Amino acid sequence: MKKTYSWGDYSYGKDPQKVGEFIGLLEKRHGQVTATKLVNYAADPKCILHEMFEWDDSEAGCKFRESQARQIIGSLRVTIKELPTQKLRAYVHVREIETENGGYKSISMVMKNPGDWEYVQNKARQELNSLIKKCEQYEQLGQVVKQLELALDKFPETEQRKTA
Repeated sequence: MKKTYSWGDYSYGKDPQKVGEFIGLLEKRHGQVTATKLVNYAADPKCILHEMFEWDDSEAGCKFRESQARQIIGSLRVTIKELPTQKLRAYVHVREIETENGGYKSISMVMKNPGDWEYVQNKARQELNSLIKKCEQYEQLGQVVKQLELALDKFPETEQRKTA
């Protein structure tokens, strides 16, 4: 069966077909692909994946710590007095549309700022659409897709969505 590969949300500057076929060969060889195996193969400068990774350990270490910081910020939950049965993310990532600068803000601050709240709603809508597309791949999840589509219809209109 011929497979055609493409990049999803991010493009990595390499031909997705070649990358996909390479990873497929690793799967055939090992039965599955793990991140560790992929990095080990990519360490070879002749490997198609080599340039897709940061090999300067000080730079990679810094990026890894930033990734850990994002995980810490994203993992923190908060319970608000008005919603005592719900644990919400304490901080959410928002991006200023005009400048494309992003950072984390407390959920209470985001809910007070119409632009940030709109960004969060649009992001949630995009994630729900992505989940619908994933579920549509499986015939057995037809009812789940219908329920997700109903949930999507319940999102309020936002200014950004009205102009799109």
